[in-house]
Amino acid sequence: MTAGINQILEDEMCQLDINMLNSMQLSENNINELLMNIRAASYSGLILLGADMPKSFIQALLVLSLPIVLIDTFYEDLPCSAITVNNRFGGAIAANYLATKYLEEPGYLRCRYRVKNFDKRINGFMERLRDDGWSRHKVEVFTLSHTIEGAKADMENIIKKGEPLCRAYFAETDMIAIGAIKALQENGYRVPEDVAIMGFENITLAPLINSKAYNN
Repeated sequence: MTAGINQILEDEMCQLDINMLNSMQLSENNINELLMNIRAASYSGLILLGADMPKSFIQALLVLSLPIVLIDTFYEDLPCSAITVNNRFGGAIAANYLATKYLEEPGYLRCRYRVKNFDKRINGFMERLRDDGWSRHKVEVFTLSHTIEGAKADMENIIKKGEPLCRAYFAETDMIAIGAIKALQENGYRVPEDVAIMGFENITLAPLINSKAYNN
């Protein structure tokens, strides 16, 4: 995403300055310092990327009177442009695709770390299964850590416990999808021949694993 933004700005002979911050943990002093730094940098606008970005943080930035574009966050009553993913619809598409392709009810790989976008994905997934008449019993949901290695370790524990596996799973994020694939492959499962995994987000790391194993 940042590469695409940067390319457009370069074509317009502009420069992208990227800063990482945790908006959930900013104190009033931190915010005042941030505002001062932004004023000193003379930016022509701000692009804010992050799920569940606090409304109070965005409101604090509005005093700068700069154009602001939100990505992955949206508030109807704030004067900002916003670009968001339809997470509920994405979850619904995943449920329909996997159920139709494999003719079995798919399972769900849930991220232990929660944000609103993830809740929308699982809601869309479950609603579509119910609407299509699949969910006659409790959908199999495994909760995995949000990192690749953490998800891999969690999935390995599930496999070692002898938990029955679905024919296909929708993973809430690409990170846990990659971790789950690694765990399955290292424990003798063929992916996707034995167990298929569908991710969500299409992050840069996704193409680095076996493309046949990954269905995004």
